[in-house]
Amino acid sequence: MLDPYYEWLSSLPTPWANTITMVMFVVLLIILWSFPKDRIYGDAPDRALWRDLRLWGTLLIVLQLGIYTLFR
Repeated sequence: MLDPYYEWLSSLPTPWANTITMVMFVVLLIILWSFPKDRIYGDAPDRALWRDLRLWGTLLIVLQLGIYTLFR
């Protein structure tokens, strides 16, 4: 069932594959920031900035995008 998709993906040139992956990370970042704060903090006793999972997710995505940009 996934064979045609696998063949298509494996036939892509590396710059295109990197670009598609980077776009997917940006989409993931948009989805991450669409969550309301109540859902992010959950049952945390306070709303300290370091508890905001969106910031940690953003940091990881930016690092990953940096790696993909470096090896582009």
